[in-house]
Formats: sequence, structure tokens, C-alpha cells
Amino acid sequence: MGYEVVMTQLAKEQLDAFLRYLLHDLKNEQAASNLLEDAMDLQESMTFVAGSLPLCQDPDLFQRGIRKISFTKHRYLWLYRIEGHTAYIMAMYHELQDYQNLFKKNIDEIREAAMKSQESIHTEDYLVYFVEGYEGVTFGNNTKRCPIH
Repeated sequence: MGYEVVMTQLAKEQLDAFLRYLLHDLKNEQAASNLLEDAMDLQESMTFVAGSLPLCQDPDLFQRGIRKISFTKHRYLWLYRIEGHTAYIMAMYHELQDYQNLFKKNIDEIREAAMKSQESIHTEDYLVYFVEGYEGVTFGNNTKRCPIH
């Protein structure tokens, strides 16, 4: 099955932060370029394998339907959720980070961004923010759709 792969705003910001760190703090343009290439390759491969990976073992992430996929050439990972034929990349972490607990904290950021975005909805460039069980933001037909900022 072919999946459409969509990055949430949070995941884009996290990827950008890792790239900025490599470029500006470490002054390593090649490392940043390699990471970006690995991310693009992983996004491409997710179109084929997103549904075949198991749910995360953490009970909270499992309940939300969150899966993990690791980068091929780097020690980073994406947490994502499948909704229909779309895989939504929710967040990006380095594998040494406590990504389960960090993601749980990031859920509040996702919810806040979704709520703020409801005031300025546009007709294109929508992302879906998933926050199951949090103050009116739900999955399925009631999912809040928010524009990219």
C-alpha cells in the first residue's frame, strides 16, 4: 500500500533545529546535507513501509497509535501516526533523547498550535495535528486541520 507522508509543523521545526545545529553550531555543512538527504530518503521509503512497522511499546504512545521509524544513516528517529492512507510524521528526535516523554510534552505544543491556527484557516497547505483525548482535538472525522505557519 502506498502512503502519503506528511510532516507536522512540529516535526519540520525539529528537523530544522537539528540542521541549524549542524550548520551553525558545529559549522558542518556536509553533516547537515547528509542528514537532510537521509530524511528525504526516509520520507520516500515511508510511502511503502509506514504501515508495516509496529506501534510503540510505551502505553501512552501505543494508545495514540504512534509508531517509530529510525533514520537509515543517522541516529535520529521520527514518531508518526497513520490515518487512512496518510502517515503523519509527528516529531523528530535523536535516539539518545528520552523521546517517549519528550513527545508527551510536545503534544501540548501540537494542541496549542492547532487551537491558534483555527482562527486563520486557509484553503491550502494544511497539516493535521493529532492530540487524542486533549480538549476537543480528536482523530478521524473530527480532526482539526490547521495551516502551516
